Amino acid sequence: MKEQFEMLCLTLGLATFLSMLYGFAKPAEGVHPEPMFDGAWRGIYNHKNILGSLMGLSAGFFVLLARSRLCPSWLAWSGCILSIFLLIQAKSGGGRVTFLVLLVLIPLYRGLRFRSKLIVYFAILVVLLGGVSGVWFGDNSGLVFESLEKDDTLSGRTPVWELMMETSRENRWLGFGFKTYWLGFRGPSAYIWLNSPWRPNYGHNGFMDLLVELGVVGLSMFLIAFTINLIHSFRWIIQTKTMETLWPMLFLTYLVFANITETRLVEPKSLYWLVFVLIGLLPMPPSLDSAREPEYSLPNSLSEQERWVQTTRE
Repeated sequence: MKEQFEMLCLTLGLATFLSMLYGFAKPAEGVHPEPMFDGAWRGIYNHKNILGSLMGLSAGFFVLLARSRLCPSWLAWSGCILSIFLLIQAKSGGGRVTFLVLLVLIPLYRGLRFRSKLIVYFAILVVLLGGVSGVWFGDNSGLVFESLEKDDTLSGRTPVWELMMETSRENRWLGFGFKTYWLGFRGPSAYIWLNSPWRPNYGHNGFMDLLVELGVVGLSMFLIAFTINLIHSFRWIIQTKTMETLWPMLFLTYLVFANITETRLVEPKSLYWLVFVLIGLLPMPPSLDSAREPEYSLPNSLSEQERWVQTTRE
């Protein structure tokens, strides 16, 4: 558990450093050249939303690293500050909200180890619901404040989701196949391109993309695996007392937020999918009772007495 967390922080730190390098030393590649993005940074990635989302996770994990004392605190806080700087430069509202949610959830998840859990459960539920609403608003805050009318389509996403639901009925159970939906006019996405005011290359929602590609069966299997990982992460929290064991639950929370307006689920060569599988492969957490001294019962017979004396001497 500790080694995996350290490797994740090292990976996020490397991504932070390289994105900073690209932003300052190679702005032609590290900054969006399109005027519509208003100079937003994208770092080593091809879009600002990817950088902002990942830096939200990075900042939250570095806060957890600083409190876990697995490395010098100044190093962890430096990584957190740099991640927040890139988060601001990326101008990603969803990434900012995600970081704030993770920041609030760290003490709340830690509170699951205490006896008064009902209040903690309620607080977590409020934060999760507020975070989901915040991500939706954060990605569209510019449009909201630029005009008096609210944009309730999430920058044109909701009409695309409605069209995806219509096409999903053709292959409801098994979907159209992995990575065979968004093929422009050569695939099922042609219906969306013809009926949508813009031409997206993906559904901007991880769960919707999973539904059209793998159907109800595939989406259900993922939700089952997600629930199993959630229970597994919850056991790590309540059966251990170290700060670093909070990271699986934090990552699963982040994964939900990251897939509301973007697609971060079943992606090839994706850090998100790799970590999701890693959580499922983690061993069972040690029990708090395992550290207690074994209790010996009094022997009943003479032979049992001899064996008991020999065992205690050893």
